[in-house]
Parts: sequence; structure tokens; C-alpha cells
Amino acid sequence: VITADGVTILNANDAKLAGRPLDQLLAAHPKIDVALRSHSSANAHANFHVIGEPDEMQDDATRYLHSFSLFMARVKPRYAIPFASNNCLLHDESFAYNRLVQTPVMVRDYFRAFAAERRLATEIEIMVPGDSWSPETGFALQDKDWFTNRDAHIAEYRARVQPTLLRQAALEARVAVPLAAVTGFVGKLSALLPGVLRRRVAYNVLLVARSARGTDGFAVNLGLGTVRAVAEADFASFDKRIEFPALVLLQSLKMNMFGHAAICRRVNFHAVRAELPRLWRFLNMLDWAEAEMFPLSRHFSRRSINAALPRWREGLLYAGVAAQVARGRPLAQIEANLLGVEN
Repeated sequence: VITADGVTILNANDAKLAGRPLDQLLAAHPKIDVALRSHSSANAHANFHVIGEPDEMQDDATRYLHSFSLFMARVKPRYAIPFASNNCLLHDESFAYNRLVQTPVMVRDYFRAFAAERRLATEIEIMVPGDSWSPETGFALQDKDWFTNRDAHIAEYRARVQPTLLRQAALEARVAVPLAAVTGFVGKLSALLPGVLRRRVAYNVLLVARSARGTDGFAVNLGLGTVRAVAEADFASFDKRIEFPALVLLQSLKMNMFGHAAICRRVNFHAVRAELPRLWRFLNMLDWAEAEMFPLSRHFSRRSINAALPRWREGLLYAGVAAQVARGRPLAQIEANLLGVEN
């Protein structure tokens, strides 16, 4: 929250506040002039494939537009600004996923209908770098067709940076993932997991690394902390596998960034339907490791406890969400309930 000269701006980009944490913020800042919030997906749901079944969308794109609108209905700012979700994908393996982006124009159109139905006074405006707003003069916006002529702009941009894309492709072509890199990462992570979690991921997931140098496979068992090389001819025998460009897998191992690697749209996840929950459980362990959740003992130090105590509202929020998920309530309804807005 930024407050200056009688104006209050709320940046709710990656801070998906709801429930008591949001109540606390609004009690301290009851009048928000400008609220900025992200509005598009940063996940790999579209890269999930059910083995033996036709591909289908694993994500509902409109829920991001609805989530943006629900938040603004709770905060009631003077102006709502779609923010921080503008991106484009230029690599050959990910270019087609540009069609899934929810643009600011889509947010604007959705929110205007949403606001009219609920008689919200909040106005929405699209801003790009170089645009400005002041309480005295209002918005100063450039003439732009970034979002109405998006395909042409992305094509032009892709052509302009083609030399960079070619250099990256040449770099990736030379990469192979050594077995020792996978073994070292898996062994260290497995040792950090508490026993109850190790038992829940004591099964094999195949990691596949592809580059011009060849294709390598690694059967990973996080529960046992073991890795073994797998020949390409045996890949089909696995009911859970994750396919990476070799460079992306190698960087994920070196930097402990599997969750962020997935959102590049170049990592693909395959499982038979019955094994999807176990694949998600495996991915959760990687995500939690990236978030430095392990070892769990680190969260019970005096420093950690002192840092967490002022944020007790978040603990209650997480507990409440977990309880509702356990009862089978959809996340969209949970979010609406926490925001105190009719879904």
C-alpha cells in the first residue's frame, strides 16, 4: 500500500489477500483510490495430459477474470487497473500458448459487465508503461493497440528477437543432464522430508530430458531418495512422467526452481487418470522445497515464530481454506466466501 498526498494505491499483484488479512488492510486503509491486481494464469495446467485420453483444458481461464472482479468488489477502489500479467511466449515449443493469456481488454470487458450487474462504482482502466494518472488531471493514456492487435505485435517482436532465439536454441542443443545431477538433488530433498511425507511419495516418477544430443530418462523415487537411468524404450511403462527440455531440467536441479520452470509452458506432465493425484503430490513436494519449507524444523526457531506471530490472521486463513477444500468445496466458491462477496 502506498499513501501520499491524500492518495492511496494498493498493489495486490501476487498478494491474493482475502479473509482476515484483507480485513486488516482495509481497516487501516478504508479508502483505496487505485487498486492494481494480476489477472492471468502463471501455472502449467494447460501442459497436463492424461495418458490414453484426448487432451482437454485442465484450467478455466475465466476464473482469473472472475477472481479479479471479486477482489475489486470487496476492496471497492475508485479505479481498478489490470496489472503485471502481460507476457508473451516466443519459443517454438510454447508459442501456441499465447492464445491462453487473459489480456487487459478481456479483464476490462468482463469487469464492466460484472460491475454493472452489481452496481459497483469502481471504474476500470487499462494502462501500459508510459501511461500516468493524477487526481488533478486524471488519466494520460497513449494511443495503443497492444491488446486489440496482439497477434501482429507478438509476430513482429518474435521476428525482431529471432537472433536471440537462435542463440538460445544452439545453447540448448548442446545440453545433456548427467545422472549425478538428478541423484544429488533427489538425495538431498528426500533427506529433508519428514517421514510421513516420504512415505506418501514412495513411488516412481519418470523425468525425461530432451535435447539435440539425445533423450535421457530418470526414474525418481522421492520417498526412497533413489534415482535410476531409464532407456527410452522403457518410457511407456511409466504411468507418471514429466518431460523437460534438457536445459530447463538442469537449471531446475541446480537452482531448485521446478515450480518456476513449469510456468515456461515447455514442461509437459503425463499420467493416467488414476495417477494424477500422485503426480500432483510429487509436484507439491518440489514446490514446497522451492519455497524452502524443508526441513520443517526451521519454522519453529525463535526467529521464525517471532516473524509469524504478527501474521496470525494468515494462519487462520490457510487453516480455513484447507478445511473447506477437505469438505470438497470448489476454490472459486471458497474465494468468494473469504472475500465476503456473492459468487
